[in-house]
Amino acid sequence: MAKRSLALCLLGLPAFAAAVPDFSQRMDVAGITVVRDREAPRTFYFLPNAIEIATADDGGPRLAFTVAVYTGSVVHGDQGERRLRASFYARVRRADHDPLRYRRAADELVQRFGPGVVLREIPVSRLDAKLVYAGDDGSERTAAEGFFEPADGAPWGGATWQERDVFLALDPVNAQLVEHVLENGDPGLTLSYAFHARAWVAADAPGEIDAEGIDPALLGELAEDGGESPEQPAEIVVQADALPIRIAAEHRASRIERYHLESTTPPNYASLVVYCFDFRDALREDLYEKAVVIEASGAAGGTTRHLAVFGGDTPEIYARTVRFPFAVDLRKPYRWRAEEVLTSGELKVGDWIESASWVEPIDATGDVTAWNERAEGEDL
Repeated sequence: MAKRSLALCLLGLPAFAAAVPDFSQRMDVAGITVVRDREAPRTFYFLPNAIEIATADDGGPRLAFTVAVYTGSVVHGDQGERRLRASFYARVRRADHDPLRYRRAADELVQRFGPGVVLREIPVSRLDAKLVYAGDDGSERTAAEGFFEPADGAPWGGATWQERDVFLALDPVNAQLVEHVLENGDPGLTLSYAFHARAWVAADAPGEIDAEGIDPALLGELAEDGGESPEQPAEIVVQADALPIRIAAEHRASRIERYHLESTTPPNYASLVVYCFDFRDALREDLYEKAVVIEASGAAGGTTRHLAVFGGDTPEIYARTVRFPFAVDLRKPYRWRAEEVLTSGELKVGDWIESASWVEPIDATGDVTAWNERAEGEDL
């Protein structure tokens, strides 16, 4: 990571241009809705596509429901103890994504407003995911909340993403309920998602506030204020939907897995979750990229390393699951540190932090310099 970061420093880093989409300047262009940038009139944004569950090679949905049961062992000195950890994973893809459609829209914008027009996807500030099921009384209940992360092998940042992974952790009660629904092929289980973006939403007149897909609660607040434009852009929902989750009988055995954990976990089991809210919550204007380096003892000896990267070009990615390339020894602690690349090109490296807990998530939010100073003060 250090070499990669130093290369970025030597090349020089571009300053992030703050996008200011204005929904009072929305229009239909070549069959798609675009909004104009409030401060850059030749820049336009299209709204994100709906998404769908990707299809695996066997024709079934690309998802997995995993229940790991730990019953304790003599090795750990907790024989007889029983814990359950469950997770839901799905690969999602953009539905009806047609680059030629956007090219036609860009060409039409050039005809309307002249050369120099730029059309890009509206910057997403947050992506939410929930696993929802229908209660006995017909109401919707949340079984788990989770996050989106880059799909394995997918390019980082840059071009519009085509696929992403969704990861949700479930408590024991909801895990048993969801497992029952999936095993029986019952309807009513859905993956609910929402794309959020920071944008101006108020028009000059209250009656013009009609942007489709915007959070109704937010529009209600604006209407109560007489439709006045807020002093700052607000975070709004620009795309939301729910995907039904059902597994055909012939695919259930390969999608629903229950196994027992003992002294080690199998390779690629998501034992850790890494959070970084610096970009999602716009906490650091000086931060370009942050990498979290995790080192653990391999079950067969030696050290295995994992890298989780967060960047300002994808602020909606605030969490990453850890999938070590090799099985790790959970009887030993792991260590982690954060490495920051600033927009000025400076590289800042945090101190190693050791942890013996394989259950608690890692929160890498904040300035690594402050962590180092705090740790030095605690040692005094």
